[in-house]
Amino acid sequence: MPAKVFSKMDAVIIRVRDLEAAKKWYAEKLGVRELFSDKSERLLVTSVGGDTNLTLWELKPGEELAPKNMAGSFPILTTADVKHLHRVLTERGIETGKIQSSGSLIWFSLFDLDGNRIDVCEFYS
Repeated sequence: MPAKVFSKMDAVIIRVRDLEAAKKWYAEKLGVRELFSDKSERLLVTSVGGDTNLTLWELKPGEELAPKNMAGSFPILTTADVKHLHRVLTERGIETGKIQSSGSLIWFSLFDLDGNRIDVCEFYS
């Protein structure tokens, strides 16, 4: 078996159409806080808690987002109370999917202003 190659996940990148609009949406709707920004690259590194950062990166001219119904990579964030958070985010006007469960996991999907998927889960026993 090969030796361990990675020590941790550093960041998840979400591509956005308008960095300033996304920055405002993520701060107001999800409560993320800015850690670092790079104006020349048009990206913003944010903290959602824990060791992994969520990076918002603006599309360059000519680039397009993947269609909303296409499979792709997306972050999964954890919370202590998925049902409560689902209600809070829905009240904030965020597009959310229905709450689902399997085994000891309960989760839902939400979509940002560019249609990027983010899942939120809770582990229970």
